[in-house]
Amino acid sequence: MPTIFDNITTPLVDGLRKALPGATAASFCVGYLNLRGWGQLADLVDTLPGNDESRACRLLVGMHRPPEEDMKAMASLKRPGLALDGPTIARLRRRITERFKQQLEFGVPTTEAETALRRLAAQLRARKVFLKAFLRYPLHAKLYLIERADPVAPLIGFVGSSNLTLAGLSHQGELNVDVVEQDAAQKLRDWFNERWQDEWTLDLTDELATLIETSWARTELVRPYLVYLKIASHLCEEARQGEREFRLPKLFRGVLMDFQEAAVSLAAHYLHRRGGVLLGDVVGLGKTLMATAVARVLQEDDDGNTLVLCPPKLRPMWERHLEKYQITGRVLSLGRVIDELPNLPRYRLLIIDESHNLRNRQGRRYRAIRDYIDLNEPRVLLLSATPYSKQFTDPTIGASVSARNDNCSKKAANPSRRTTMEGRLPRRPMEGRLPRRPLERPLEGRVPPRPRLPPRPLARVEPGPPTNFRPRVGVEPDPPHRLMEGCLPRRPMEGRLPRRPMARVTGPSKTSQSGRGGTGASIRSGYRGGVVLEVSKFAGR
Repeated sequence: MPTIFDNITTPLVDGLRKALPGATAASFCVGYLNLRGWGQLADLVDTLPGNDESRACRLLVGMHRPPEEDMKAMASLKRPGLALDGPTIARLRRRITERFKQQLEFGVPTTEAETALRRLAAQLRARKVFLKAFLRYPLHAKLYLIERADPVAPLIGFVGSSNLTLAGLSHQGELNVDVVEQDAAQKLRDWFNERWQDEWTLDLTDELATLIETSWARTELVRPYLVYLKIASHLCEEARQGEREFRLPKLFRGVLMDFQEAAVSLAAHYLHRRGGVLLGDVVGLGKTLMATAVARVLQEDDDGNTLVLCPPKLRPMWERHLEKYQITGRVLSLGRVIDELPNLPRYRLLIIDESHNLRNRQGRRYRAIRDYIDLNEPRVLLLSATPYSKQFTDPTIGASVSARNDNCSKKAANPSRRTTMEGRLPRRPMEGRLPRRPLERPLEGRVPPRPRLPPRPLARVEPGPPTNFRPRVGVEPDPPHRLMEGCLPRRPMEGRLPRRPMARVTGPSKTSQSGRGGTGASIRSGYRGGVVLEVSKFAGR
């Protein structure tokens, strides 16, 4: 009786591993192949002799298109037949190879996956595994044939729904049966040989081995410098694609320099792909001219219009650029944004010059511009010579204005996260809170405070004349009641230098440039060394 392998009570991988030891050859026909799932059978395939298809494992993959493309083709009213010519075969080869490459790049690179991929590459090079793709029509069959040196059952087959993947062999629910009856097994082998020898099968043995040997599962180590170049190449690929995608308008040919032309093409590419870009360059390198060229590119591409927001002093310059290069649009001063921007119609491109001035999210101008972007969804081009932030909590206008704000949609989808009191979440009620634990600071290990010295008492002067007091000549001594408690007596006249009289300065000051008038000043000594400033006006010469 046949045995059922459903991956629930009996996994298919157990039946294959039980039949593979002592095998002389194997033939697998599956719809999809998972390279990492090969590790479940890789150790048993190593026991095959190899070097020839009759003594190795033949692997035939029949599905070379994603399932969604097959569904689209079946639902289409027009169903043309697949013409297998040279260019079509080359395109299918690239597509299948790219799918295997995506499998290598997907997921976490674990040690088990690395071991399985290295073993598969070695088996492909040793010709213990032969891989072919069936191209005549989509083939979704699942057949596993194992040839053994057994006089009773030299050929065993497994037919069902399991692909050669990790899920199909052991994880997800499937339905497979073994075919032990030799006449039925021989018919299955003939069916497989007919498709293996079809003229529209594509041998991918060497391509897959090379793909694995140049991936992260390669055996030799890679120099860090080559890793750096690889990363730089991937980061610059989008920039190179943007430069090739857009052509410079005729009005700007011969006007822009090479680096400016590259910046214009890349900025137009980012505007089409992401909806916003920040053009940051130092003063004097032509940001205004480059932004005008970008506006001209978008105007010729989709017949759009442009709105420029700039400081008041730059408005005349922007108006001249728009008029000179025939840009359909308008220039609005940043000082008029709050009053006029909400009433303006929709513009396809929004240029914000000196965008670093709009870092404050709480500012009225920032909110007005953000509301206009959310309502009209223009492409946003930001210009700034200082695109960096002053501190890590201060976002640039490029990251806050041009990006679409998804917080509103998230709050609407999750009402429980709606905020109150200007964006703040309500405080958690007192019920359910744990009581605050008092601080416990052990006395052990603490440094005792340093003892303080007692304050020094202030000196006091007893009332009455001091012993060394000598009255001044012609001046009566101060009565005892004027010597306040704690006050020192006045210094005697003996030993003092005589008071120097202050010189009197009179005369006209410097006249004004007109020579018609001016001011004059005189300084004279006052009582007890005081100074009195007298300012009098007089007629000049």
